[in-house]
Amino acid sequence: MNNLRKNKEEWVNDTIESADFLNRAEANPFMYSKILSRIKSGEKLKEIIPLRKAAFAFLSILLLIALNYSTIMYSIVPKNSSIQTNTASEVIPSQQNPYLEILSK
Repeated sequence: MNNLRKNKEEWVNDTIESADFLNRAEANPFMYSKILSRIKSGEKLKEIIPLRKAAFAFLSILLLIALNYSTIMYSIVPKNSSIQTNTASEVIPSQQNPYLEILSK
């Protein structure tokens, strides 16, 4: 047990010592002056989404909403309507489902 603890401590010490050879990262010496000049000039940032693409996306979504709404409104049949529903056997008598005949017996 003591041996495992020593191995663990050695591993931790080796890891910490390996950081001694690392150099500090250095930035471009003109980076700070570039940032300050952009802030002082009031330069606008580039548009994230171009106006034409945003308008196209908005109109596409609006069209989808309108199509969905019209589909829902046309699919709802009023309760007092005189529309009669036909069964499949009345519409296509030659293609009756044989499984329905077995179940109805």
